[in-house]
Amino acid sequence: MKLKSVFILLILLIPNLSFAAWPKDLLRDVEKSIQATPGIGTYSIKAWCKRDVVTLDGEVGSVEAADRVVAAVRNTPGVRKVRNKLTINSALDSNPLARPKFLDDRTVATNLMRTLESQMDLPSDFIIYVYGGRATFRGTARRHTEIDRILSNALMVEGVIGVANEMTIRGRDYK
Repeated sequence: MKLKSVFILLILLIPNLSFAAWPKDLLRDVEKSIQATPGIGTYSIKAWCKRDVVTLDGEVGSVEAADRVVAAVRNTPGVRKVRNKLTINSALDSNPLARPKFLDDRTVATNLMRTLESQMDLPSDFIIYVYGGRATFRGTARRHTEIDRILSNALMVEGVIGVANEMTIRGRDYK
């Protein structure tokens, strides 16, 4: 009984202790907040989180739209801090009442795999990791040109902001 009391007392004494949502739940809530906000426009907005800090990346059509996105994310329960890496592209501001297209890492990875599978024969041990829009590839290729083709095609997929190669060629590092 004393152990329970001590644990409860410790929780009460520690300020700013919060039991935040899992990152995928928090990202889902962030997506809903952004989609429920009028006047943002039709843009590709990528978000990722580390604990309760959400980073936004992508393009919006105006400063006002960026402010609305940041405010919507900041007001999402479980978000402690927002890192705004959104850029302004006024050419995108043609339809300010449309909803943004939200791209999370899982969506980017799925789109990336589908695109690569449709364009080439991938190695049997091929794996994609996407974090924050950056794709990392692992597996064993037959030739240098196969890796070059994977990397160049990956950069054309929406949501991919960078690529890293950890593939080998018949067991040797790609150089």
